[in-house]
Amino acid sequence: MADVDPDKSRFGGRHTEQKLSVLGRYLTAYNTALNRTNFRRWYNDVFAGSGHRDAPEAPTVPGQSTWDDVAPGDSVELPGSAHLALDTNPPFHHYVFIERHPEKADQLRQLVSEHPHVASRVQVEEGDGPSRLLDLCRAFDRQTSRGVLFLDPFGMQVEWHLLEAVAATQAIDCWMLFPLGTTQRLLAGNPSAIPLAWQEKLDRFFGEPRWRSEMY
Repeated sequence: MADVDPDKSRFGGRHTEQKLSVLGRYLTAYNTALNRTNFRRWYNDVFAGSGHRDAPEAPTVPGQSTWDDVAPGDSVELPGSAHLALDTNPPFHHYVFIERHPEKADQLRQLVSEHPHVASRVQVEEGDGPSRLLDLCRAFDRQTSRGVLFLDPFGMQVEWHLLEAVAATQAIDCWMLFPLGTTQRLLAGNPSAIPLAWQEKLDRFFGEPRWRSEMY
């Protein structure tokens, strides 16, 4: 995953388009497959952002058009993961978007208002995504519900205990984009020279201390 400024909506490139294209197709297939069951379908996006991104280049994913009139340095507003989820047909029964930046949360609410057919099903929450994710997992009823969780963090916010909580529901499909760049920076150099605070962060992220031997 590319490291970006979490306060900005301008990020990504071709790999981002590919990621979102795959996600969009998956959400459609997921809801189609479960549409004739009695399960209530949830979509959860813990780092939802504004619902769109300002692409620094035109998309080149197969099946999408390119824009030859985009000048160098310009950007094009493209749908993000939350936007794709709202556009999914058949729709989900419930949507939970969590975003810690108030300005982006307001943009999400505006996006939801532009989807009146599902607006009443959507929760937009401001706050700490990982903490709220724990609450959602603990309250999830696998007897009546199924869900998709999309995790695209800007760093190492998703620690191992969060993934354990998701797995414990036995009913949530989890998509997580791994923060490779961040972990590589923390792991760089001699392992004995890594600051203690970084070591503890890596322990929480990987769920155990074996990275000290496995990674090297």
